[in-house]
Amino acid sequence: MPLPSLPNEILAAIAELVEDLADIRCLRLVSRAWAGAAHPQLFRRLTYRHYNSVNKAARVVVARPAFAFAVKEIDVELAGEDEDWHAEVKKLFSLCANVFKISISPGDTPLLALATLESAISSKLRELYFWGTLRTPEELVAFASYFNTCPNLSRLGLEGVQIEGLDDLGDDQTGIALLKQSSTRHSLNALSLGAHDPSCIFKLLTSRSHTSLRDLHLELRDEHSEESDPLDLSPFTSLRELHLWRYVDEEFDYGDPDVGAITFLQRCNAPPSLRHLSLELNPDKKFGLDGNDYRIWRYLESGSLLQAIPRSVSTLSVDGVMSETDDVVNYLKSLARSPTLTSLKLNIYKRPASTYSHVAVARECRLLGIRSRLSPFDLVLSGVDVDEDQENGSDCSELEGPWEELVWDGGY
Repeated sequence: MPLPSLPNEILAAIAELVEDLADIRCLRLVSRAWAGAAHPQLFRRLTYRHYNSVNKAARVVVARPAFAFAVKEIDVELAGEDEDWHAEVKKLFSLCANVFKISISPGDTPLLALATLESAISSKLRELYFWGTLRTPEELVAFASYFNTCPNLSRLGLEGVQIEGLDDLGDDQTGIALLKQSSTRHSLNALSLGAHDPSCIFKLLTSRSHTSLRDLHLELRDEHSEESDPLDLSPFTSLRELHLWRYVDEEFDYGDPDVGAITFLQRCNAPPSLRHLSLELNPDKKFGLDGNDYRIWRYLESGSLLQAIPRSVSTLSVDGVMSETDDVVNYLKSLARSPTLTSLKLNIYKRPASTYSHVAVARECRLLGIRSRLSPFDLVLSGVDVDEDQENGSDCSELEGPWEELVWDGGY
């Protein structure tokens, strides 16, 4: 039977399996039958912002509800208190009964955004990302209430809970009691938490996820010190991926970029199941290579980062800082007796006094059978006092590079 002769329901089911929107557009050109089956799939991912060019597809769905069944993902920005805007988003939420992923950026009005979110049909929702900080008990109650209505939720993202005196207030006053209740209904597979999430929130959200949580994203904060309450990851026996990142404030950040990551990794009790570790320690900053950046230390890790990596990790990616070639080779040599690492992505730099070159690092990776992608840099002296430069990282040093990447994919 020719494909166009198949029932429309089967054609629609086939079109639903095509992921790339460009392929969907091509499929529409095959025949009228395929056009009817494929056209609704153009609306499976909707992005809603305050500027019209992005909202066209979403407004088509609002105007023609027949397409709403195909919507699977909605990414919406709800900043501001425009009532018409929130009413339009509410209508969109109420029409789309098959949505499994919602991402919301509430701006400065999280309570209003949560009120709008209540219109979303939550029975099929599997992924929820709320990129706003909850700063009042009312906001936490509203979030916990919606969280409680999502029985199939498996992936959650929450930027933060920053309520003054949270530990001193009663559970009923802050919504903690409701959050405890709703958390018992969920076994999360993935969790993403921002810098303002205290450890008590992490423990509540994961109370039923010790054997199901596989993917964890955490934003590091400066408070990760000896006095802060560390996160204990040892109960999560299925955890395979850990992503740590930190936001760098260009004007006010004066700490070493890797200190928070080292402290966290040393104290988190990573489970033996952990296989993939990703560190983004300067995610919004480019390396300053104009020869005038006196804060070279901002890019150089302290030499202890690699030693803090859990030995069970097989895939390691470090971005935003550079490791000295000598430190990397010594780290790789320490793995020789139990080579668990199979893939490495790293920025490396060589000092004038370094023993090992960039190529030596690549050679060591190859000897151990580690697939590698190395971005090489050089730290050079500008001609002023060497001892002073090496001691405090002043403007005596300059970074040069990156040079051509050193890549080995495991072949010959």
